[in-house]
Amino acid sequence: MDYDLIVVKTLERVYKNYYYIIRGYIKMQKSMKRLLSIILSFTMLFSSNCIAYGADEEIVNNRAEKARVESLNESDEVQESDLQDPEYYKRYYNTDNSVETYGVNTTELQQYDGNSLARAGSGVLGCDVSKWQGNINWTQTKNAGIQYAFIRVAYRGRTDGVIQLDPNFRANIQNAINAGVKVGVYFYSEAINEREAVEEANTLISNIYMYNISMPLVIDYEGFNQNERIGQANLSKAAHTSIVSAFCEKVKSAGYTPMVYASASYFNDYLEGEYLSNAYCIWSAAYSNSPDHYNSVKYDFWQFTSAANAAQYGMEPGSLDLNYWYAGRIIMGNDYSSVFDANYYYNMYPDLQKAIGNNPAELLYHFLNYGMAEGRVACASFDVLSYKARYEDLRKAFGDNMKAYFQHYLTRKKYESYRDGSPIKYKVTFISNGEIVKTDNASYCRAATPPNVSLPGYTLTGWDKPFNSVVSDMTVTAQWTPATLSVKYDATGGIVSNGSKKVTYLGNYGDLESPKRDGYTFTGWYTAANGGTQITKDTKVEVTSD
Repeated sequence: MDYDLIVVKTLERVYKNYYYIIRGYIKMQKSMKRLLSIILSFTMLFSSNCIAYGADEEIVNNRAEKARVESLNESDEVQESDLQDPEYYKRYYNTDNSVETYGVNTTELQQYDGNSLARAGSGVLGCDVSKWQGNINWTQTKNAGIQYAFIRVAYRGRTDGVIQLDPNFRANIQNAINAGVKVGVYFYSEAINEREAVEEANTLISNIYMYNISMPLVIDYEGFNQNERIGQANLSKAAHTSIVSAFCEKVKSAGYTPMVYASASYFNDYLEGEYLSNAYCIWSAAYSNSPDHYNSVKYDFWQFTSAANAAQYGMEPGSLDLNYWYAGRIIMGNDYSSVFDANYYYNMYPDLQKAIGNNPAELLYHFLNYGMAEGRVACASFDVLSYKARYEDLRKAFGDNMKAYFQHYLTRKKYESYRDGSPIKYKVTFISNGEIVKTDNASYCRAATPPNVSLPGYTLTGWDKPFNSVVSDMTVTAQWTPATLSVKYDATGGIVSNGSKKVTYLGNYGDLESPKRDGYTFTGWYTAANGGTQITKDTKVEVTSD
C-alpha cells in the first residue's frame, strides 16, 4: 500500500500535465501510441536526473515508467471516482520495479535478524489486496502459499475526503475465508482529525462485524505528500499520532486488534512510532531493507514488496503487495454474526432508535458494553435467556451474568457444537370479543407482542393475564369496559347551564338539562334538530362515539 512519491516540483508538474494528455489519448487509435511514446520519452529524458522516494527511498527508473505507460491501453477506462482512490495511483504510477525485493523463502530474512522482531525463517507469508487486484481465485492464492490477507474495505478520497467502499471487499472477505485464508481488513485513511478517524473506524466495523475476521483491523496512514489531504493539512507528528490512536481505540472497543500501517521511514518522520508500537500492532513497509534499517520501532508485519507477480497468486495481471507476519502479540478477532445483527437490534428497541439511530458500529458498541449485560436480544437466531435456561452447567458457572453467556457462545460454539442458542418459543393466543385476533410466538421469558384491538362503545382496560415473561403456551383475553362518551347539547337558540354531558355506553342518559329561550316552551331533546328520536333520562345510550 505504500506508494507515496516525494518528487521535485519540476517532475510533479510534468507528470500532472502529461497524465491528462495520456488520459485523453488512450481511447484513440493504436497509431496514437507512437505520439504517447514520444511525449513520455521526452518526459523521462527531461527528468532523468530527478529522484523520487518511495517506501524506503528508492530511485525511479525508466523501465518502471515504460511498464506503466504500456499498461495504459484502450481497455483501461478511467472513472472519476478512481481519481480520488489513492491506490489508483499505485496501479498506474508504480515505481517498484526497481525495488530489491525478496522471494517467498523466509530464510532470506537471516541478514535482518539484528535486534528487530524479525527472525530467520519465522515470517508467515501474506498479502494485501483491493479492487485493483480484480477478481481473485482465493483457492489459488492459498495454494501459492498465502496464509492471510489484509483486504481493503474502504478509503477516504485523497482530496475530497469522501468515504467510498471498495466494491470487491465482501466477495474478497467471504471467498478468502472459504479458501482457508485468514482475513484482516484495512481502511485507507485520509483523516485529518480524530473525528474523521473514528468515522473511518466505524465504517470499517459496520461492514465487517458479520464476518470471521481473525487478523487486525488496520488504518493505512501514508498520505503525507502535498497531493493528499493529510499532507495538505500540515499537521504535527503528535497530531498524526493522535488521529491513528483514535482509530485504534475505537477498533479496540469493538473487540478487535487494531494495527497501524505506514512506511518504515514514516514512523520516524510523521508518526511517533515508538509510542504506537507499544500500544498497537505495527505493519511497516520497507522494500530495499528491513524496517529496522530505518528505525527501532517494533513491528509485527513487514511489507517487503509491492511488486510481486499478482497472476502467480490467482489475481489479475499486475503487481501485488506481500508481507511477513512475526507472530508474537495476541490478535483478537471476532465474528459477531451469531449473536448480533445491527438492523434487528435497531428495530427491536425504540430507546436505541432514539438515542443512537441506525448506526451499525455504534449499535454494536452499545450491545457489547450494555446490551449483553442487560440480556437484550440482538438477532433472530440467538436468545441469551433461552441459552441460559437450556444448560444447567452454564447456570452454575455464570449465574445471572448475562454477558458471560454471550461470550461463551461466541468463543465456544465451534468447539461445543451441541450447544443450542436458538430461542425457545411459546404460542400466545390473543382473544377479543370471543374471537382469536392474533397468535404470537414469544421467546422464553420474553414478552409477546399484543395486537391492536378495538370494540365499538368499549374501552380496552387490559388483558386477563400478563404476557411480559412467557414461559409456556398461553391464551390471553382482552378486557373491555363500556366507554364514557360526551354528548353535546344543541339548544337551538336556547340557553343551557352545561353545554355537554358524560354518559356511559349502554347506560341511561340520566338527568338532562332544561334549556330556556324567550318566547318558547321546551318540549324535549331529540337526536336531530328537525326531529328524530326523543331522548329522555331513561333512554339507553346506544351511540358508540362522542
